Amino acid sequence: MFLNTDLIGATLNGIGNLFFEKSWVPNVVGKEMEEAEASLKEYQLNPIMEEIPYRLSERDSAGIVVWQSVGDGSWVESGTDVTVSYNGLPREGLLDQQKMDSYVGKKIDEAAAELEDLQFVVERIEKESTEQPEQILSYDPPEDGYVQGNTIKLYYSCGIRNPEEQGDYEIPDFTEGDLDFLECKEELAKKYGVYLKKRKDVYREGIAEGIIVAQSREAGETITKGASGEARVIEVDVSGDKLTKMPDIVGKSYEEAVALLEQEDLGMEGFIAEKTKDESDQGKILSLGGGLKAGDTIERGTDPEVHYGLRSFEVQNLIGKTEAEAVELCGKSGVRVHPNKVRGGNHTVKAQRVGNRHIKEHELISEEETLTIDIGIPEAEYDSEYRETYMASLNAKLRAAGMHEVVYGGAGFVGLSIPWDGYVQLSAEQMAQKSFQWIYDHEKIEWPNQWANVPGAYTLVVGVELRFDNARGVSVKYNNQDFNVPGYEDSFQGGDQ
Repeated sequence: MFLNTDLIGATLNGIGNLFFEKSWVPNVVGKEMEEAEASLKEYQLNPIMEEIPYRLSERDSAGIVVWQSVGDGSWVESGTDVTVSYNGLPREGLLDQQKMDSYVGKKIDEAAAELEDLQFVVERIEKESTEQPEQILSYDPPEDGYVQGNTIKLYYSCGIRNPEEQGDYEIPDFTEGDLDFLECKEELAKKYGVYLKKRKDVYREGIAEGIIVAQSREAGETITKGASGEARVIEVDVSGDKLTKMPDIVGKSYEEAVALLEQEDLGMEGFIAEKTKDESDQGKILSLGGGLKAGDTIERGTDPEVHYGLRSFEVQNLIGKTEAEAVELCGKSGVRVHPNKVRGGNHTVKAQRVGNRHIKEHELISEEETLTIDIGIPEAEYDSEYRETYMASLNAKLRAAGMHEVVYGGAGFVGLSIPWDGYVQLSAEQMAQKSFQWIYDHEKIEWPNQWANVPGAYTLVVGVELRFDNARGVSVKYNNQDFNVPGYEDSFQGGDQ
């Protein structure tokens, strides 16, 4: 004798609803999604249906419930949410003829993998052809439409199985003698098992259409008898009409757009980045400029205006925040940040900028940019900290160069002893310039800001002073005489240099 669990559950549920405002949870795993939903509602429960994307491997259980959040046989408050997961049904509209046409010319493995990821069945059919091996030649659409689970037939080239001559092949110069691309392509494939592939059409004044004008591999290179795959392929540029059609690139990725433009001998100088925090637009072509539309006639060799989305982040107002607070906020929003300590302040952010451009709240900066936050440090603390930091760094470099260390003499002055070899015959002005040149070459990149912010002067060699002045820039003094350092007068004016 078998117990009718549904009948028992319904009876218990009726009693629970009547006396306790409780509901019995039935087992809906293994049922059709519609049946499961109706059953839970019948038991005064609130079903939340969640679809698991359709998979070919689970096609026989499409629409069947595989999990429920509350176990069957449980007593819960009436109206309780019960989440139900079920295997999704096949979708349609993921492919169309235009998308399928784009697969022609692609490699069979690449296209098949993409179609299988979309949950279509792919049938591969090999055909002998003068096109390079593995290249898709054509396709048959599914008999019942582009619905997941249906079969798409892909016909691809296996090349020429038995070319007339099967020895080594020496690549000629295809650009001599006005060789026709289609004729050469057929002859090479059938005779030598070597495959010409058109890289792009280009306009060459005075040259007829269809003539080979450039090749990817040098004349004289040998394709050996046992070579296979890409080793037997030679890409060539072919002369075409001066005019072509603007390819449809809006919505495509940056890389896809570049490839399509290159095929038509169109350039990328007209690409314009537009900052966006919308992930669906990042890295995609947003629009064409200048009134240009896909399919419009355009001259080869030109650079169409193309707007693309550049991944960007919104900047918050960090003024007044501590360094730790500012860095944490930037990390949460994805902004790359560089703290920069400046003289004067109370350990909080005084400015936020990219280079010398100040950034306002809610302004976007791209992933390629770094937000610099200037942290104000009390003057006495700043001078002490950066003098010590600077001196330690400079001394390490001096020691590595076999030179004497700098000794801090107080009141903002330091003495630096540089070996006299090569300096003995120098004039005072030359000595000053030589000294500054060494410091400039070794320190400028690592210490662009701090030099200008450390007050006082540095004494170089004997009696030669290198002075830092935010207002005047850099000067060299010897025996109380000022000397200009050609090309470096304005090297340090504060800020980013």
